This record gives sequence, C-alpha cells and structure tokens, in this order.
Amino acid sequence: MRILRINDWTGPPGGTEIYISAVCRAFQELGHPNRVVSITDASEVAHYKPDPWEEVIPLRPMGARRLMEDMSEAPAAAHRLGEIYDEFKPDIVHLHHFDSLFTPVANFVARCKAPVVMTVHDAKLVCPIATLVLPDGTLCEGRILPRCQFTGCEVGFGLPYKLEQDRVFRRLVAPHISMFIAPSHAAAGFLARHGFGPSKVIPSFVDIPEGVLASPPEMPSVAPTVGYLGRLEKYKGAGTLLQAVALARKAIPGLRVIIAGRGPYEEALRQQAHDLGLDKDASVEFPGWVSGKAKEEFFGKIHLLAVPSEGYENFGLIGLEAMARGRPCVGSRLGGIPDWLEDGVVGLLVPPHDENAWAASLVSAFKDMPRLNRWGQQAKQRYLERFQPSVQITSLLAFYQDVMSSPKK
Repeated sequence: MRILRINDWTGPPGGTEIYISAVCRAFQELGHPNRVVSITDASEVAHYKPDPWEEVIPLRPMGARRLMEDMSEAPAAAHRLGEIYDEFKPDIVHLHHFDSLFTPVANFVARCKAPVVMTVHDAKLVCPIATLVLPDGTLCEGRILPRCQFTGCEVGFGLPYKLEQDRVFRRLVAPHISMFIAPSHAAAGFLARHGFGPSKVIPSFVDIPEGVLASPPEMPSVAPTVGYLGRLEKYKGAGTLLQAVALARKAIPGLRVIIAGRGPYEEALRQQAHDLGLDKDASVEFPGWVSGKAKEEFFGKIHLLAVPSEGYENFGLIGLEAMARGRPCVGSRLGGIPDWLEDGVVGLLVPPHDENAWAASLVSAFKDMPRLNRWGQQAKQRYLERFQPSVQITSLLAFYQDVMSSPKK
C-alpha cells in the first residue's frame, strides 16, 4: 500500500507534524511506502529538517500569499502536486490539513483517482478561530458564517478568507473524501453536525522512548508540583492554572507549578505569576520549550499534569505523554480530552475557565497522595492498553484497507 499525505503548517511544527512523522515511520517499517508533501512558509523551511520521505513546498509570507496563492490556482504548486502523484502512484491520498494553498490542493483532490481520506486535527473546518468556544466561555456549535464577525470572537479581517476556504472545501473537497478520521468522539460529533462524513474515531498517538515505558511510574520526592507543557497561548488556559495554584496554596503550602513551553502569551504569564506572588519563593518555573532529556526532567519533577484548555482540543496528545510516564492529569472537560482522561481513574476533569474549580481539584488531588499514586499507575496501564502506537497503527491500516475496498465517492 502506497500512501500520499498532504499537510500544511505555519510557524514551528507542532503535534500534528510529530504525529505524521511517527505514522510514516511505522508504516515504512511495515513495508507500506509513504510520501509526504508539506506546505509551509519560507521562514520555517530554513531550519526545518524534513523526513526522507517528505518534500516541502515553500510558501511566501502569509500577507502576500492569501490573494496570490491560497485563493487562486497557484500553477507551480498545483503542477508539482500532480507530478508527485504521477511519480508515486499512491493507492490512497491522506489529507491532514486544508488551509495554506487551499485552492490548488482542492483542485488536486477533486482530480485524484485514488480514494481520499482526511484527518481532522482541529476544528478549523467549522470554526474560523478553531476553538468552538465563544468569548464568554460557552461552547459554540460552529459553522463559518458572516455572523462570526459579530460574536466577539477575534476573527479580524481573516473572515472573508475563511468563508472562501469553507466554500471551496464544501464544493471541491468534501464530496471526494471517502471517509474522515476523527481523533476523538467530540471531533466525530462536529463532523456529523455539519454534514461531513462518514467518519471513524481513531485516537492519535505519540512515540514514547522504550526506556521511558520500561521505567516504573514512581512519583518524585519533591514538594507538590503541577506541570503544564504546551504552547503558551491564551486559550490554552495556563493563566487560569496560575490563578488556581495561587488559591490552592492556601490549603497546600509549598505547592509549585512548572509552565513549560513557548508562545505569544509567555510574557503575560510571567507578569501574572509575579502579580500573584508565585515568583517570590520559587513557586513557579518557566523552563521554556522542553524536549529529549529536558522533557524527561520536566516529567520527573511533577506529580500531575494540567491540561487547562479553554478552547476546543481535538484530542490533547500531551495527556498521553504524561500517562505513559505514570503521571495523572487534571484537564478541562472540553473537546477530546474526556476521550483519554477518565475522571476519577487517571485524574480529574474540571470545567474550563473556572479557577475556583481548578483550585479545588488541585487541593483534592494533593490531599490524597496514595490516590494520586494509584491514578499514576492506572494512567500508565491505560496508555499501554489503549494508546500505544501499535494499537493505533493496526486500526489505521484496517481503516485504509476498508476505504480501498469500498466504492470511491
């Protein structure tokens, strides 16, 4: 089986790119060749090292690109996609994102003879800001419409661009997709509500080093510590976590928090930590982005991981990273997080946007350390049983075979 994947991203590569690389590696090892076409802006290409099976189509900066390339045929990109298709002769085409160069990609998909599938890695198909959460914190049913300009959401001048993208997707792409992959039941739900389908739920996965999986899930012998690891953006909820930690310290003296990651909200978070007095006795730490050895050190310092998202999360891969290392989680009851965070078994689910509820959950977790240890052990067992790469690759392979044996749309 030969699989051609098309993905696009702007800014540093993230969880989707790591996931695609891991999937390709697994399929290559099983004897199924992969080819990846990555569409990204030129500023990232300079220091990006593609996989051996990956080709990068560079883009011009966003501002000049929208009218010049994304919303037109962009002949050079369209021609190259056709050349790759003819050279590789895929049995199946897997679309991972529909954003940059969306018109040439849409026309390419419409002309494909091989069956086409698509993974929804976020909510961009039905929400112009991909959060499915209104400014007051209430959940939105979604649908990209002119009314989005009046909801208070920060759609800015990009709404006409998103409206055109939605029109092109519904007209040229959706009719040719044999099946969607939804990483969570929440994603499958919004696909069905908006007329996209059929879909199959196949959770995402992360590669975990063998040495990590072989290590016992022991808790660190340090002061009670909660960790956060991810992009530092406002909707990720790290600000609410800082407020919750400050409140919880009244009942859990010495409670610490480690905020790992980079992003546009970092300075605001540092200022908030200062204003809350968390930096006076080293109760907060900002180590930046962590990977490799630094990531293992991060997990080695924390007792639980917080996933305080306040915008829609399609799945939440960082939770699997924690579970594989025997760390329980406290996460928002939002999007795909409940698919892996079973409340009271591997941690706690908490309403988003509510620092008092978050503080109460942290106090509850740290007041019962034997239970916290038990959650950590159960988290690792749950990862091994349900979320190892081998389990998901088997499901994905069966999915491809099923699509290929079914009549093409």
